[in-house]
Amino acid sequence: MGGAIKKRGKSWQVMIEVGRDAYGRRIRKSFTARTREEAEIILTENKHKIMVGDFVEPSRMTFAEFLRHWMEHYVETNCEATTRSGYEKVIKKHVIPYLGAIPLQKLSPMHIQQYYKHLMDVKRLSPNTVRRQHSTIRKSLDYAFKMQLINKNPADRVSLL
Repeated sequence: MGGAIKKRGKSWQVMIEVGRDAYGRRIRKSFTARTREEAEIILTENKHKIMVGDFVEPSRMTFAEFLRHWMEHYVETNCEATTRSGYEKVIKKHVIPYLGAIPLQKLSPMHIQQYYKHLMDVKRLSPNTVRRQHSTIRKSLDYAFKMQLINKNPADRVSLL
């Protein structure tokens, strides 16, 4: 597993080998930093993540895009029609309008906690309804974790109100 830092104009480019493809060719990822010190930190952190198996490929996928993918590729084939209908209703009516624009990899426990508070205080939903929404969000993020889109499930760290 290698890595390199190169000066590129006013910024620094960090190249990291993240593995090999099916033909044995190296797979590399590139990151940009403003300073040499920042580049060295990026290199060290990502090499560590690769070594311990926590490396997640950077992605700009939003939570809304991911939820649509989850519905199409997981829920459609693994859940009963009533469950699918319940998930779809919650996701379209509540989750996507509030959390959908946040990039999946930047979704934090604080975002989710604030969403639950919003449901209780503004939308006046019952605690039981919020628990069901939590279950839906948690299950979807478990799938994201299994697909290596995120390196931890932020919903696991949220306290229900």
